[in-house]
Amino acid sequence: MASRAWVSSDRLEYVEGIPAEWSRPGCYAVYLDGQLVYIGQSGNVRRRLFDYNIRNNIFACKTETPWGQADRVTVKFKSSVRAGDWLMREYRLIKRLKPSGNKVHTKRAVL
Repeated sequence: MASRAWVSSDRLEYVEGIPAEWSRPGCYAVYLDGQLVYIGQSGNVRRRLFDYNIRNNIFACKTETPWGQADRVTVKFKSSVRAGDWLMREYRLIKRLKPSGNKVHTKRAVL
């Protein structure tokens, strides 16, 4: 069953820190130090987040992500029941919020 609200987690350094219920399809938003940097979707959000290899950098005392380093990484997740709902949610959020980590919203130069 899909949740009506977004659920957040900030324990992403290890797959055990990602909630098991996130193994469902849905849309997610990644925040670095409270700043939205990326919106994505997946048929298994838990697996997708694990594949990003988010980890602690013990030398810099920061968490490393594909979008940069941060003191605090938070991910918000919203599951979907109907096929394709998460795709449309991702598209609308990227179009409206224009996160820096999503390059889809930038216009291409016409040659």
